[in-house]
Amino acid sequence: MKKSILLLFFFIFRSILNAQVTYYITTDSIKMTEENYLQIKKEMNERKDLVGKYQEILIKSDHGNDTIIKTIKFEKITFAIGKNQKFYDPYAEQRKLIGSHFPIELFRDENDNYYDTDFLKGKPTVVNFWFTNCPPCIEEIPDLYKLKKEYDDSVNFIAITFESRKKVNKFLEKKPFFNFYHIPDSQKPINKLKVESYPITFLLNKEGEIVNIYGGNLFFQMQNLKNLLGWLK
Repeated sequence: MKKSILLLFFFIFRSILNAQVTYYITTDSIKMTEENYLQIKKEMNERKDLVGKYQEILIKSDHGNDTIIKTIKFEKITFAIGKNQKFYDPYAEQRKLIGSHFPIELFRDENDNYYDTDFLKGKPTVVNFWFTNCPPCIEEIPDLYKLKKEYDDSVNFIAITFESRKKVNKFLEKKPFFNFYHIPDSQKPINKLKVESYPITFLLNKEGEIVNIYGGNLFFQMQNLKNLLGWLK
């Protein structure tokens, strides 16, 4: 009996020693314990002037022997004005995906094979949803080209559309500098992601998880995206 009690205390004591402590650090270099972090989250959810107006972005998690350090960012959501003159978030559905795995395995390659789940792992990824008759999509192509040129092979650059490969290739003959890795013929997986407004860009971390989304022309949000890429690389 005594031996069993001693063994129980031993395992409890060892689990306490091996328990990892979580700390949080913001992109503004503000460090918080988990208790501080939860208190701030609680206050943000209780304040009417803040609730629903900010999103939390988990940029990365660094695991040590006894600590986990999570780098986060609180970002203000840009609202649009609807027909009833009320403010709303046009990308609320996509924003729910932040922190989850980007389902690349739902898409098919040029040989009609599904991509492997880990296809995008190892590098940060920029995924741009577009189509050839979308004026703002075409308007942002020069900025996408500059972004790809700046980061080169250190980042995956993917362009996804519901249009046919034939139509995309014909378009690229006139705009060859839109030199992303193109995945056309993707209406069904696009529907599953509930992408309806174009252009929209997803930023993924090295694990293939969605870090942030950028709706509309990326020109006005480029610095934000680059700042996050700096943390992800």
